[in-house]
Amino acid sequence: MSQYDQDKMDQAVKAVKDGTMSVREASATYEVPKSTLQDRVSNKHSNIHGRPTVLSKEEEEMMVLKLGILAKWGYPMTETDLRFFVKAYLDKKGAKTIFKDNLPTRKFVYSFLGRHQELNLRRTNLIKRSRAGVTRKEVAEFFKHFQVWFTICQVFSLCVFQINQKKL
Repeated sequence: MSQYDQDKMDQAVKAVKDGTMSVREASATYEVPKSTLQDRVSNKHSNIHGRPTVLSKEEEEMMVLKLGILAKWGYPMTETDLRFFVKAYLDKKGAKTIFKDNLPTRKFVYSFLGRHQELNLRRTNLIKRSRAGVTRKEVAEFFKHFQVWFTICQVFSLCVFQINQKKL
């Protein structure tokens, strides 16, 4: 825990950067450590700790937006879905990452979810046959959304599988 008030540190940094005080004067006036103030003024240390994220902040925000759209349409993501969703994006982008074959790890998923707490994972739910009935209109709407989803995800055709319902 820091021994100084963060607001006072911010004011001291501003005073030094504005040229109204020296580091020593600001340190005494705002009661903050001189060496820490000097580090902040010279941008010696950033507030970001740890390894940089695989996706930029903008890319993560775009992913969150697209995942929100998919969830709204009734396609909630499981952990595996999210991993392959990100992999498809990284592959399409041509990115080289720390992940084997660009497939994010479970740790990535939970770190991503920790940064974007508005998201959560879903599990598939079995429903009764009587609730599974759909109309032609609902099927048409599904494929309309699926076409948009397919475009949004930028998924390669190799990732889409056809299921023979008679063998389920």
